[in-house]
Amino acid sequence: MKKILIVDDQVDIRKLLEIVLRSEEREFIFARDGEECIDLAKQHQPDLILLDIMMPGGIDGCETARQLRRNEALKGCPILAMTAKMQKKDQAEVIEAGADECLVKPFDISLLQEKVARMLDG
Repeated sequence: MKKILIVDDQVDIRKLLEIVLRSEEREFIFARDGEECIDLAKQHQPDLILLDIMMPGGIDGCETARQLRRNEALKGCPILAMTAKMQKKDQAEVIEAGADECLVKPFDISLLQEKVARMLDG
């Protein structure tokens, strides 16, 4: 069973991601913000983290990715960042922070499914 940690401050987005990515081989864990993401990632050791970059309060997605990469047990976990920022420099910042790939919101569902499948299998 593959564990996917979905991190987004909007409950509707978390539910949508679960619905479009659901399969018998996947288990979902949900976090509202970066701090909860780090705590849950340490506890559950996910196989993939879907990380929203623009979250209110606390730490944003870039800082969350940096902290995940500094953790010995989590530094190899793939991170798929989701951002509403479309400029290349913003996406480069996300990758530099530690995300493996970046997906711009609103995203194509089939592209999301393809990236998730590839990252879980890779």
